[in-house]
Amino acid sequence: MPHPPISLPPASAIIFDLDGVLADSNRLHIKAWRQTLAGLGLNYSDAGIQALIAGRRNPEIVLQIQPGLTLPQAETLARGKEERFRLLAAAELSAVKGALDFLRALRHALIPCAVATSAPRENCLQMLAQLQMLELVQATVTEEDVRKGKPDPEVFLLAAARLGVAPRECIVFEDAAAGVRAARAAGMRCIGIAGASSAADLSACGAETVLSDFEELSHGQLRIDPKVSY
Repeated sequence: MPHPPISLPPASAIIFDLDGVLADSNRLHIKAWRQTLAGLGLNYSDAGIQALIAGRRNPEIVLQIQPGLTLPQAETLARGKEERFRLLAAAELSAVKGALDFLRALRHALIPCAVATSAPRENCLQMLAQLQMLELVQATVTEEDVRKGKPDPEVFLLAAARLGVAPRECIVFEDAAAGVRAARAAGMRCIGIAGASSAADLSACGAETVLSDFEELSHGQLRIDPKVSY
């Protein structure tokens, strides 16, 4: 049975989170964290790891797990985890259903797009290139570009600035509660992608609607501001 039409607000630009929104990568992050934590003699369930990592930057995750570590030690551990992740991603990464077609449709409609992620730049560029999305976005903001992670709005405000668009004219797609809160704190509308957080949690944090993937949405359901182009 086809999904009913979804009415979205007017948008001059779209900002995407990466992991769990464009890239079906959460399971690979969990696997990489499990391998990393096993080296420390720690055993977390998949749900426990997901709760730790959703929307957070790596040093914050490590220091929550091992609060006695220094920041350089935490950063070293985090780099090891990301090396494991990139190896897994190179072999197993796939796109969220409909994400590539949606990006292509937005490009055709002249709606500028950015990726705003808590991931390191090396991850972001590898994943976007591997998924054939790198040429479809006009800006990226990664872990190295901001001082504070989500739910702080810095990552989304910087993405809007790099696109040259006012925050109120942006729609954010997010799969984590912390990311939805960050988008709303930035003064942006937000659409949830259920996965890292439940539809109920995303709605409670301020997502205007929640999708399971992009096959539920076509670019024709976005009302385009004709004054904006790139």
